Amino acid sequence: MSSLHGTALGVALDAEGPLRGVLLVGPPGCGKSRLAAELIAHCPHQRTGLIADDLVQFDGEGWAETPAAGPLLHLRGMGIAEVRQAPPMGIDYIVRLGPTEQPETQQPGLEQAKEVPADPKLVTAASLRLALRSLASGHSLWCGFEPGPDR
Repeated sequence: MSSLHGTALGVALDAEGPLRGVLLVGPPGCGKSRLAAELIAHCPHQRTGLIADDLVQFDGEGWAETPAAGPLLHLRGMGIAEVRQAPPMGIDYIVRLGPTEQPETQQPGLEQAKEVPADPKLVTAASLRLALRSLASGHSLWCGFEPGPDR
């Protein structure tokens, strides 16, 4: 079993499809937990949930595991909040909120996850959900003015 610093979610991109595993990574204080709280609270399908916050544990096959304490989200300046839980799952997307070291996400099972760069000052739950839905459908929102997920 391995672990890394980040926040893992199961994100609903539509009303009935499978949840998509999303790992938010970035330096401390960049807004990982805030963005996770927004994604959960403002999910139009009421299905997005937390897998793990702060220290994400992975089993030997790359699935993010839910901690025994349950779906607890640490909100800076506010404390701990219990939120909707998502089941353990593989990670489909790694959202980089600012600079992080690449080796951090070189975990077994994460090599197939698509990288999604995001400016922590500009990204919102709505914009991230739209970008993920576009990527999941095989389309891209990137217009060439800034680096996209494939760089």
